[in-house]
Amino acid sequence: AACRHRRRAHDATGATSTAATTTTTTTTTTTTKGGSSTNGGDCDAAWARRYPLAMHPRLHVTVRCAVPAVAVVTAATFAVSNTVVGAAVVAVVSVGGYRLQTEPLFGFSLANTVRDMWHARVYAFALLIALFSGVWVYLKLLLMLVCWYTPPPLLTARRRATVLYVLDVTGKWSLIDAFVLVLMEVAFRFSLAVPTAAVHDGAAPAALDVFVRCD
Repeated sequence: AACRHRRRAHDATGATSTAATTTTTTTTTTTTKGGSSTNGGDCDAAWARRYPLAMHPRLHVTVRCAVPAVAVVTAATFAVSNTVVGAAVVAVVSVGGYRLQTEPLFGFSLANTVRDMWHARVYAFALLIALFSGVWVYLKLLLMLVCWYTPPPLLTARRRATVLYVLDVTGKWSLIDAFVLVLMEVAFRFSLAVPTAAVHDGAAPAALDVFVRCD
């Protein structure tokens, strides 16, 4: 009886040892498989902690070159649009079946809009347009390039995300000049026509149209 009890205990111990060995082997294998994927993630994390976004190994060289190129082209486009006349006030005189369009009576550009508003003592609008349409459009592009090229030791990922979020929220304010242009189109649009009853015999009806023409 004692021998049978010893044999049963020995069999139970052997089965437990075998199960433990199998579990350990399985755990080791799982850890090894997970470790390889973890190592890949650790490599990406280590790279992200040392290098800027522009130098990330997962980025194609086309993306690395396209982002700064698009920023530079956008800044050049803004510079051209801010130095030329964007819209002009014109008048059209209609006499009978003839129409005569005058030369631009007044032109709208960023510089003269800010200057005229400042001379008219509309300081709030002058500062808003100069700040958001003249300065902010270039500053936000510069900040985007800073976030693109600055390494995490100088600009952490959390601060970079905060800067990009602020740029996303406030970037639309650079369109304030377009809003002012729409107001000017409404303000300068009017028509004058000679009533039919006031037209003498043989005289042709006349009309005057003044509007803003966007170039």
